[in-house]
Amino acid sequence: MSTRRAPAAWCDAGLTLLRDEGISAITVERLCQALKCTKGSFYHHFRDLEAFLDALIVRWEDTLTTRP
Repeated sequence: MSTRRAPAAWCDAGLTLLRDEGISAITVERLCQALKCTKGSFYHHFRDLEAFLDALIVRWEDTLTTRP
């Protein structure tokens, strides 16, 4: 497995999963598979999946609504 990813990379992977497979595809395991990282890397940045989903909403809002 590779090294830790920045929170933005986790969110981008989450947005891809959401787009391609829906909300049920967003799990810690699926995110780790997508980024080839460990769960420890995920939990380095996010307290839990709920905290990740909060960050995902902020990333979505910033990159897909505010910035354009």
